[in-house]
Amino acid sequence: MSRYEELLANSNNQFAEHEYFLIQKVFASPHYIILNCRSPGKTTFLYVGKGAMFCGVWLSEVNVLSKYRIRDRWNQFFKKNIVGLKVTKTEIVGERIMKLSTNRASILIGYENSLLKIAIGNEDVYALPWGKEVSEKDFIEKECNSKFVNIYEFLCSDYNEDIEGIINKKVESANRKDNKKSNKKSINIKKDIKAIDDALKLWDELIEGNVDLSSEKLSYGKLKIKFNKGQSQESKRNDVLNKLKRFKKGKKILQERLENVKLKDNNEDLSIDLNMMKIEPKWELKKYNIKGKVDTQNFKLFKFEKYTFYKGLDSKSNDYIRSKISKKEDYWFHVDSETSAHIIAKGFEGTPTLELLQIVAGLIIDKLEVGKQISLIYTKCKYLKSVKGHSGSVRFSKEKRITVLIDQELVAKISSISNET
Repeated sequence: MSRYEELLANSNNQFAEHEYFLIQKVFASPHYIILNCRSPGKTTFLYVGKGAMFCGVWLSEVNVLSKYRIRDRWNQFFKKNIVGLKVTKTEIVGERIMKLSTNRASILIGYENSLLKIAIGNEDVYALPWGKEVSEKDFIEKECNSKFVNIYEFLCSDYNEDIEGIINKKVESANRKDNKKSNKKSINIKKDIKAIDDALKLWDELIEGNVDLSSEKLSYGKLKIKFNKGQSQESKRNDVLNKLKRFKKGKKILQERLENVKLKDNNEDLSIDLNMMKIEPKWELKKYNIKGKVDTQNFKLFKFEKYTFYKGLDSKSNDYIRSKISKKEDYWFHVDSETSAHIIAKGFEGTPTLELLQIVAGLIIDKLEVGKQISLIYTKCKYLKSVKGHSGSVRFSKEKRITVLIDQELVAKISSISNET
């Protein structure tokens, strides 16, 4: 038995006495996702490297220390999709991919260019977190193409010691950058203070009457003043004194800023800030949908004489016809102050005619309980704006409201056309 085969066999020893282990909790450190795996009488921690220098899967009986735990999108993703699964088998597929077989799905763990990549699904189709679907073969051959996944036991304390060294180096580097920035800031403030001190030398000369104020401009170091035409000597003198008073106030502010510029000691403990070391996933978590994509094209399309109409049948399709099909000059219709389908009307110019309004009324009353008339609200599509987080909802402006009499013969004709489309 090779060393690799021995290590792989050790990873499956926990199934010798028990049929599965349950993933109870998920923890995260800057470099690992840690799965708390529980079988009767035993807890094992499965470490999954997030990438970079930490590519692989490790088994340990020790959890990561609490002071090194963080929250990131990897942590959220695993909590949402992995916690609660019962792992029945671990194996290596494709010589570089780790596969966890569970009671509900299979989980593939691999790396692409030293970046962690996850797929969840069954033996036929796996969903990547950004919505793409792949087979196990494609995941192995196309999606992951770098470092080999190792499985072996290690002491968590070694990792904790290693991360302390990395943190100290990061802190020292960050402090050096901060100090360089602080030194530059301190030098600039001192230059400004010196310029003000040079300008304030004019104060005593002005009091003693040694300053020539006969011209329309006064330039003295950083101090530059332009006087009004015909201004008296006394008035010019007051303007200069007022300017110098403002310089004195500015000097106090600069001195306070200079005192606040503090150089950081490299031995200062800043290791609590681990965000600078996080290895984030490459996708947005909200895009992940293992159940498949939602059908956004659940709408009806039909034509009546010279008009073309799109009618959304649910909130998703309402959003779809408005954002993907409509043009700026098309009209949008809705029942005023009630829940109803959205109607997009195309193929006409100018304001909606009575004929168009009656057609829309015939379309929109499909499942509404109405009498002889219906209240509509409408505006051009360019005046619509979607409401974030509320599918099918819109904000509108420059809208118009009108009450339309129901033409039952027209409603019957429209319904028959709609059903055939």
